[in-house]
Amino acid sequence: MPVFIRMRLVSVRLARALRRSILTEQKLWEIDVDDDGNPLVAAGPFRLVLVPRTVRLFDALHMYCGEAEIWMPLVWRVRLRNAVRLLIVENALEMFGSTDLSSDSQPRTGRRRVRKRQPA
Repeated sequence: MPVFIRMRLVSVRLARALRRSILTEQKLWEIDVDDDGNPLVAAGPFRLVLVPRTVRLFDALHMYCGEAEIWMPLVWRVRLRNAVRLLIVENALEMFGSTDLSSDSQPRTGRRRVRKRQPA
């Protein structure tokens, strides 16, 4: 089997394993910020760095094992990027959930819709 095909297959297996780990073992992954202020998710030797672009759809995902960057096919990079985003959002939701903001303490500003009674 040619090297480029083997490389693609192995990188897809790695992306699947990382994605599955991010989605199931969330406590294993640490959320941090790198030197440039970009979101960073790390576990063991793996670091996943989200590099924002002007259009969020085109945010880049850089994956490192130790100090070496790992190549990943585009579709799997996008799937892995979405898993990282989900991990960050769920972590933020947990942190927000610890603060108690009940809806009763906030006044309602919208108008309620009044229903007309139907004759019996």
